[in-house]
Amino acid sequence: MVLTELQKRKLKKLFDLYDVDGSGVITEADYEKMAQSQAKVQGYQPGSLEYNIICSQFKTLWKNLQKEVDINDDGEVTLEEFLEHKAKQLSFKEQYRPLWLERQSGIKTSQSYERSYEEDVIAKLTNLIFERLDVDGNGEISRQEYKQGFLSHFSDGNLTDEIFSKLDLNGDGHLSKEEVLQHVHDFFYSDDPEAPGNWILGPY
Repeated sequence: MVLTELQKRKLKKLFDLYDVDGSGVITEADYEKMAQSQAKVQGYQPGSLEYNIICSQFKTLWKNLQKEVDINDDGEVTLEEFLEHKAKQLSFKEQYRPLWLERQSGIKTSQSYERSYEEDVIAKLTNLIFERLDVDGNGEISRQEYKQGFLSHFSDGNLTDEIFSKLDLNGDGHLSKEEVLQHVHDFFYSDDPEAPGNWILGPY
């Protein structure tokens, strides 16, 4: 699959969020910083059980990313490697065979494989967004939680309000799981420049 220019811009935004120190590559140190930031947002103190669990989770995420994306195994993920991996991911729909499907009997169509793969890609980023932003754990992201979560990435409060309003499709002041799932789908798969989901991770 050849990524469109809009997709490249959006995926560069995702890359930049992972590249916490702005070095131009994603490393284990970036994931350590993300873990520390997440623990701080949730009010966990260094050395606490909750803090250590988050650090362990992010360490596993890094190992998985490195295994899948770090082609030359140098401990760094470049933008080129990242975009190449995402292009393969997004074009891999019909070849994808989830293990849970292999364990079941019956004939599966290419559409079922495609749907399952899309759901997997979308669910991963959606879950990460809720883990980082849904501080009170009520299953919704409030305007304040969204603003607080992205404060370290862009400091313009008016901009975060503007973006949140784009994403809050029903105008109830919260982002539901359904809304975020739709936005994440559009972030990866839509080439419509007007799609609100383009903004799910901020300006691109």
